[in-house]
Amino acid sequence: GGDGSEPLEVMRVEDLLAVTGFKQQDIEKLRDFVIVLPEATTINVNTASAELLTAIVENYSESEATALIQFRRRSPFSSKGDFENALNGKKLKQGVTYDLKTNYFLVTSHVRLERAALDAQSLLKREKDGTTSLKWIREN
Repeated sequence: GGDGSEPLEVMRVEDLLAVTGFKQQDIEKLRDFVIVLPEATTINVNTASAELLTAIVENYSESEATALIQFRRRSPFSSKGDFENALNGKKLKQGVTYDLKTNYFLVTSHVRLERAALDAQSLLKREKDGTTSLKWIREN
């Protein structure tokens, strides 16, 4: 240990600055699309952005992903078959795992009291027993 070969523990998107090649402008581009979770999870295709859908489906354009999101707004996917049929023959990239739901939720809070203000984000997790736990709070 201690020789710098240990894996980087990424806690927030800014930690990617420690990776060779990442610059602050890269972080700013990723900020709205990346949240670091404490465990590996599947992609929720019922809430995934057009950019993420474009990244996980082979030869998928952003306009196709945007159309899929419009379709999903009218009728969220209730089965994996529904989602796969909506891809019109396109396939997910190898190794991509997905689901129709998530157990993690990002909550944004804006608190104002007279001239004082506090903006914060909280990460919540729905646990297997049905309870909700708070993973972290970050003040902005």
